[in-house]
Amino acid sequence: MVRAALLPAIALLATGLRAQEPGPWAGKGTVRAALTFSTGHLLRQRGFDSSYLSGRLEVFLEDRVSLRGEGLRYTGSAWRDGLFEQNNLITAGAFWNWHLGRLNPAIGVGPGLALTRALLAGDALRPAPVAQACAGVTYTLWDHFHGVADARYLRAELQGPGGPYDISEFIWGAGLGLHIR
Repeated sequence: MVRAALLPAIALLATGLRAQEPGPWAGKGTVRAALTFSTGHLLRQRGFDSSYLSGRLEVFLEDRVSLRGEGLRYTGSAWRDGLFEQNNLITAGAFWNWHLGRLNPAIGVGPGLALTRALLAGDALRPAPVAQACAGVTYTLWDHFHGVADARYLRAELQGPGGPYDISEFIWGAGLGLHIR
């Protein structure tokens, strides 16, 4: 019964989302840049969190398809003794975008690289491959100015003395940016 009611609602919602045309704030040829503040929670290392300052650049190849590159700079932990001395990330990904007036939800996936110096893995700076899944929204405030909010899951494993360490993290953040078309 519930399934029978949900299927038409989902189909109607999907049709409405597909029918939306991009406004003048997104679509093919748009370039967006943003600065965000993010916080993260390490999933397997209980009690540790992270803070990041990040910058991103996104280019729309088609009305709904964009490529995004992002750099996250580790700024510390709320805990006195955090897990990382350094944990900087570089990610890239392909994103699928919806256009709902000034609101632009998007989902994407992509690879990345973490350059990490973890306190429990010794003092060497070590690279760790990263896989990410991300979902977020952009809201255009004025013609060339927007706000962003997103959440992402980063899967990463750091090799070090004593075995590999799972440094997978859930990161969420918000910020402001500029765009041109």
